[in-house]
Amino acid sequence: MLKLAIVYEHGKRVLNKGEIKMKILIHNSNNLKETEITEKLLDDTLNLNEKNKIVYPELIDVIKKINNNTVEIVSNNNNLKEEDMTETVKRVKALIINSKNEILLAHSNNEYHFPGGHVEDNEELLDALKREIREEIGVALNITNNKYFAKKTGYYKDWPEKGKNRKIEIYYFLINKDIVPNLKNVNYTDSEKQGHFIIKNIKINEIKKVLEDNINKYGDKRGIGIEMLELFDVCKDRIIKSIKK
Repeated sequence: MLKLAIVYEHGKRVLNKGEIKMKILIHNSNNLKETEITEKLLDDTLNLNEKNKIVYPELIDVIKKINNNTVEIVSNNNNLKEEDMTETVKRVKALIINSKNEILLAHSNNEYHFPGGHVEDNEELLDALKREIREEIGVALNITNNKYFAKKTGYYKDWPEKGKNRKIEIYYFLINKDIVPNLKNVNYTDSEKQGHFIIKNIKINEIKKVLEDNINKYGDKRGIGIEMLELFDVCKDRIIKSIKK
């Protein structure tokens, strides 16, 4: 059976796991081949969004490669193909939740974001995450086997400049741990210093309002706020489940 994915279109969820699973069962009952099922799912995606009719060429691959333990959000507003992309950037981000059900967020330049950053060339994802946590929070992250639970793949036309198309892969790690920032050991960039970089703990049940209020007040030029809200929408059950363990 095909594996599951959640797909976003212009920030709006158009097909969730339950809907895909139901449609797979329906299509299987008609003795369709796997390739025929994926074509049907593409049609279903279009029918669910009358306002923005965009076909994702990558949707078939997404459905096949994502399993029940990992969710991928795909953003491809310009209907770009893999061969259209001129560069790929990888990032890692951590959702660090403490025993008080608070999530640790960074705030700078009027934007909230999860701790994390760019993956350097030939750097493993977990090594990059540890390095970024050390630089932004000032602590050594003691984890050895923490596979990412979600991935956001974005295809962006004429970004960061006209004539270049960038593919951005963001890997999210869920960490249930009480962490106290050590500001003596941080290593902020000039942009972070100028943007008054700070660390905040925010209650999980307040995170949506905090992000929406910040977007309404300062805007969301880089789309980071919407990205975070999408992740919480898609992975809410998984996050809540980790808190209850």
